Amino acid sequence: MVHIPRSSSQRGGGVGILHKDTLDLKITETVNTFASFECIERLLKLDSTWIRVVVVYRPPVSSVNALSGSMFLSEFSFKTTTKKPSVARKTVSYRRWKSLDVNQFRQSIDDIDIQSVNSLSDLALLYNSALRDLLEKHVPLRSKTVTLHPQAEWFDAKLLIEKRAKRKLERKFRLSNSPEDIRQFNEHSEYYSHLLVTTRQKFYTDKIEANYGDQKVLFQVLDKLLHRENQRQFPPHDNLDNLTNMFADFFVRKIDTIRSQLHLATVDNLLGFESSCETVEKLEYFSSVSEHQIENIIRLTNNKSCELDPIPTWLLKQCIPALPPIITKIVNLSLHDAFMPTLFKQAFLTPILKNISLSTDEENSFRPISNLSYVSKLIEKVVDTQLTNHIQEHNLDESLQSAYKKHHSTETAWVRLHNDILSELDDNKTVLLVSLDVSAAFDTIDHSILLRLLESRKPLFNVGKVMIYDLWPPLHLGLTCQIQLESYRRQTFLSTSTPNC
Repeated sequence: MVHIPRSSSQRGGGVGILHKDTLDLKITETVNTFASFECIERLLKLDSTWIRVVVVYRPPVSSVNALSGSMFLSEFSFKTTTKKPSVARKTVSYRRWKSLDVNQFRQSIDDIDIQSVNSLSDLALLYNSALRDLLEKHVPLRSKTVTLHPQAEWFDAKLLIEKRAKRKLERKFRLSNSPEDIRQFNEHSEYYSHLLVTTRQKFYTDKIEANYGDQKVLFQVLDKLLHRENQRQFPPHDNLDNLTNMFADFFVRKIDTIRSQLHLATVDNLLGFESSCETVEKLEYFSSVSEHQIENIIRLTNNKSCELDPIPTWLLKQCIPALPPIITKIVNLSLHDAFMPTLFKQAFLTPILKNISLSTDEENSFRPISNLSYVSKLIEKVVDTQLTNHIQEHNLDESLQSAYKKHHSTETAWVRLHNDILSELDDNKTVLLVSLDVSAAFDTIDHSILLRLLESRKPLFNVGKVMIYDLWPPLHLGLTCQIQLESYRRQTFLSTSTPNC
């Protein structure tokens, strides 16, 4: 029990706190010299949080004690020592995109001399450096310190105007205190409150209807409505620099460990597969693409961008037809020279939790997601399209495969599996299902074996040896990745591919 007795000669009074001995209470300096109330302050520590506990006793106002409400408010406001939380500020970098003249930007792109550059590496370097310079010239990067406020994406310009009008009416009636000004303020306040509710409802209704079937967006909307913060969690660490280095070492070590534990079959045994497919025309080389084809691919892609991109994707789309000639030349040189520039074999890699139910204390709970540059993914798209067309044209695809096939997904795999099980059960047969979940399946693929398999099974795949070994060495040579956690980065080399987005 801690207490402060009444200092006057009057009997009774005083304030105190009765608490358990196990609670950690810290004494604060309290000077009980107020005429209108008595108080006691203590700091209570719960885990790592300090809570200020204040007990206030205010005697009832009477003619005997000569107390008044104004006296209490005056003294209590002076007594209150709880400080307002400091305003969070952050220095951000930005560009004034609204001031960008897209037409002038396109004209500047037309002045880039690509005719004299025939080397793929030099052209890729020119593409990146020239666009970065133009972007800095037209919309230079600026920095400013901003105050962090909770943002509501549904709060539009109309609400902002009505909010300012409400504040203006409030200031007016407080100065005049006239009944008419008060009436106008109350009416506008009711209108503004109703507008807030209807605007918020319409925003989320439209967003849910527009993203029907997109589970990711729907769950994000649900988290917003329930005020749930989806904070990224990482293993315990002293600082982000050490954590970044830990993830970089872990992702490299993980692949090496899995491969060392695998019982690898010999390449000769793997190549002993015989196919019953008839021999068809081989795909000896990739065909050049036209500017029109590149334009169509660009228009169909989403607006995702990477820090490695010289300009954001949405701006790249607005620069059609100025940019397709440069990008088309890069793509065709890559296909013709069977070479992927080192500049396009870089990626930003971010660790994400595999499942929210997994422990964040273990490294194995995280998987790497790499973000590649836009042109790199564009080249991949061109190659993927030509390979897919060749496979479909000659009926070389696996009929039971659902992954990485158009109009196929996990749903089609499950429908086929469910149908086969029920059909066998109807025939009074026993069904045994074996499911395999391969750890780091893509990263543990031995690309040298894969390429030899593609070459050796000519009747099945019919992919030319020259094309495979000359074009795809960049694939099995790996990526130069930068592990990124907020402002900390660590560059490392991964000898295998990682999922990208």
